[in-house]
Amino acid sequence: MPSFYSWEEVLNSPDDFSFNSTVVASRDHHPPAGNLTFPNENAPVGQGQMSMAVERWLPTPSTSDSNQTFAQWCWSTQVFQSMAMVAQVAWYRRGAGLGENNLGALVWQLNDIWQGASWSSIEYSGRWKVLHYGETGVFSPVTVYPFWWANNETLEVVVASDRWTSVNGTAQMTWYDWHGEELGTNQTAFEVQPLNSSVVFSATGLNSIIPANQSVNDVWLLVNITSVVDGRIITNEQYFTPVSLAEASLVDPKITLTQGEGSTLTLSAAGGVAPWTWLDHPAGSLGYFVNNATDIPTNGFYLVPGIPRTLRFVRAATSASDGEFVVRSLWNNTHA
Repeated sequence: MPSFYSWEEVLNSPDDFSFNSTVVASRDHHPPAGNLTFPNENAPVGQGQMSMAVERWLPTPSTSDSNQTFAQWCWSTQVFQSMAMVAQVAWYRRGAGLGENNLGALVWQLNDIWQGASWSSIEYSGRWKVLHYGETGVFSPVTVYPFWWANNETLEVVVASDRWTSVNGTAQMTWYDWHGEELGTNQTAFEVQPLNSSVVFSATGLNSIIPANQSVNDVWLLVNITSVVDGRIITNEQYFTPVSLAEASLVDPKITLTQGEGSTLTLSAAGGVAPWTWLDHPAGSLGYFVNNATDIPTNGFYLVPGIPRTLRFVRAATSASDGEFVVRSLWNNTHA
């Protein structure tokens, strides 16, 4: 789904700002109508698929503010889209070190022809969806990803590289609880051969993988790597949760947004971890966010207490400059 900001461009009545309103559903063409009936009689199928995905993997949006609930629904479908697509691309890149020798992936689709549900990673207005930032990470020259096999409870962390020379670096895996307390960390050096992938961690048995005396609902794993490629430092991070985020024991992250000089914005959490912390630029503006230190497009991350993130908004030359930046996370799915 496009963001609340994109829907504001076409919705007129307050009643339209609802996930399954007639106007919103009329712009869902999955599955196609197959005729000229309006609205699309098959739209409930597509709407239902998005609803079930969000309800299974994320806290179901429901707050006392109807506009916030609608905004969180729109954004949550984008979070799920990014989770699914990034996992798929990472799986393909893992294949570079296997028999299939998979060296590429094409993603459908880039942009939109209007404001409506689609597979795009960029909205009709040019606003980046969660997926576009996710693609920036998973298509990085060197990436890391935690793969989970539920059938035998095996966690495998894989580093993949598309470089023509061997890449050396360091992988770090750190367990946290949702309050942000570090529960244990492990660091390991790795080497990935040209156009290849390497397993940097593998273990079986969930109870032996998570920190001792912890519940699966209370912990999560931060996986990140650092390497030097073509003379510059490359970092990449991903996350593993032993259960769906719909079942995780999330706490109020108490996020603070501080605006600095040069379009910089610093996000910090005082109460707990904020999974999928997301920053929206003002309505009518056009641009994207980058890590202020690395210039890498960055948004939609786990914000940990004590580890602030400073982003910079790269504004298009013709973009409006007025308006407020808005921060959200999964906590806002159920709290106004």
